[in-house]
Amino acid sequence: MQRLKHHLFKPIDIASLVFFRIAAGILLSFEQINQFLTGDYLNYIQPKFHFSYLFFPWLKPFPETGMYALWAITILAGFMVAAGAFYRLSTVVLFIGYSLLFLMEETEFVNHFYLYCLLCFWLMFIPAHRAFSVDVWRKPELKRSYTPAWTVYIFIFQISLVYFYAGLAKLHTDWLLAKPLKIWMGYKAAKPVIGGILAHEFTPWIMSYAGLAFDLLFAPLLLYRRTRWLGFTLAAMFHLSNALIFGLATFPWFSLTLTSLYFSPSWPRKLPFFRKYIPAFQPENLALKTVSAAHQKLLLYGILTYATLQMLIPFRHFLYPGNVNWTEEGHKFSWHMMLRAKDGMVNFQVKAPKTEGQEEARFPIYPEKYLTPNQINKMADQPDLMLQFAHFLKAEYEKQGYKNPEVYVGSQCSLNGRDSQPLISPQTNLAAQQRSLKHYDWILPLQD
Repeated sequence: MQRLKHHLFKPIDIASLVFFRIAAGILLSFEQINQFLTGDYLNYIQPKFHFSYLFFPWLKPFPETGMYALWAITILAGFMVAAGAFYRLSTVVLFIGYSLLFLMEETEFVNHFYLYCLLCFWLMFIPAHRAFSVDVWRKPELKRSYTPAWTVYIFIFQISLVYFYAGLAKLHTDWLLAKPLKIWMGYKAAKPVIGGILAHEFTPWIMSYAGLAFDLLFAPLLLYRRTRWLGFTLAAMFHLSNALIFGLATFPWFSLTLTSLYFSPSWPRKLPFFRKYIPAFQPENLALKTVSAAHQKLLLYGILTYATLQMLIPFRHFLYPGNVNWTEEGHKFSWHMMLRAKDGMVNFQVKAPKTEGQEEARFPIYPEKYLTPNQINKMADQPDLMLQFAHFLKAEYEKQGYKNPEVYVGSQCSLNGRDSQPLISPQTNLAAQQRSLKHYDWILPLQD
């Protein structure tokens, strides 16, 4: 533990951390701006029902004006973090803003959104504002040329873990047979210039195994000094090709920013404007005595707890039976990135049982009355989302005076090009089922 503490708290050049602060703040703001450009913001404003993560059903989007204010404040906070202006307050606002937007609508889940929330959390605790910042201009006594090593290592750990688990998840029969990419590349045939290459029969195979190799080799290549430039070159090629083919918003650029942290902490000093505004790094004069032993111990155990959770959570899908890409149980928060091509169709029916003074009634449900097209599309292949919507329908019909209404689902889903098959038992009254971390036995097994 003493050796670990020494490595985590030794002083290193602050230059790379400052570069990361500037790039990350700008990209985090542009990620939210992109929500408006793509129309994703409508999923927070238009629907009458919002899907929630387990344990967070109480957190719903604000009224429309409040949501616009939240986006504006979050975007502004990102730019303020980049500028190092009122940094501590700005990082707290940025973390809260990102966390609220993430938790308010479950159908907006994407892995890089979750990653950004984690990174915003750590931005609150690192001294990335102590050079080349508005705060240093306001208070010159804040200026430092060094930072504790853990403030850079925590980001290196996080991005290494993301790629390692993404690679492990690709060690799956469907991926090794290039099934998802065969489907996706078929959709890309119409792209100008590169469409013919993408639609070639060998392209999905090449991309499948290249992606697998890249994910598993990403961290080893970058952690080893002699192969670091090779790793960075491959990372640049990988992310630029993904940006060209799939888009993926800010993630390719954010990932490259994180990748730069594997290099010497002093590398940004090769950029003229960094040399001008960052004080010279003088290791012989450094001492982190300002960090008390108690503070170091608290940070150490906090980092170890976080790292342990991050390493264990992606394995939780093994606690559930069946194919995780089919059941979705344990899929989220596990870095299963772009692993399946899944299409589904779902319909709901509410049954009001016969009671005294009331005949039995059946009502077909039209989800578009309550949900946006994106919500419907996501719900069509995710059982837990169907369960949430069933509970909402039960509450809606109870408000209309029907006692103990039942909700039944007819669902058909295709995974990675398989024939469409039922995902949910049509005989199960979902209104009577409870949300939990346990396996849902009303999910029908995948038939290969």
